[in-house]
Amino acid sequence: MAKNKIVDDVIDIPQQKETVTTTVIEKKVKTPAKPEWEIKDRSYYLTGAHSPLTYTLASKHTSRFPLLWFDATLGEQREIRYATNQNSVFVSEQKGEATLGHIIFQNGTLTVPKEKQNLQKLLSIFHPKKGKVFEEFDAVLGMYHDQGIIPFKMLSKNQGVNFTAGLPIIRTSPDHGTASDIAGKNKASFISFMNALYLSKDIYNNRKRQ
Repeated sequence: MAKNKIVDDVIDIPQQKETVTTTVIEKKVKTPAKPEWEIKDRSYYLTGAHSPLTYTLASKHTSRFPLLWFDATLGEQREIRYATNQNSVFVSEQKGEATLGHIIFQNGTLTVPKEKQNLQKLLSIFHPKKGKVFEEFDAVLGMYHDQGIIPFKMLSKNQGVNFTAGLPIIRTSPDHGTASDIAGKNKASFISFMNALYLSKDIYNNRKRQ
């Protein structure tokens, strides 16, 4: 009797490599937009009850009146100054001989034309006295009279002026009432009335030049 031959067939099955697919999703981080610097005329005013109204603001660094700005990018203090013949306010970026200028508030205000970009940036961005001695002024729209006049009086400290635009004549007035209860008692301030006169003169001169 023939023996049955059992053949074990061994089949090699190639090992399949496991493929792992990794998908990287890049999350876009939105970089905050850098504030745009607008080329325009700018006005500044003294805050608080500064007297006299002609005030000279520090325009260069001294040991008595430091004029420094902290540069967070460089991690260091940078000396600043106003030089009329330089584009930059940083001393380290000014080239050649620098002609130093004065920063003078007349009648409590200072208007800097758009051509003086170095002075505008010094006052609007870098000067350490901004918010302490002076502020930059821009137009504020009030929907009705009391909405605008109340904060205006608080900011101007009874030195502000009312101006009516759109008239063929120039009309200015103090920002306060008659205060008849303190008339003749040497308590009333004349500053707002004086500013109203000065402003009417400035408006007249500006219209005359146009």
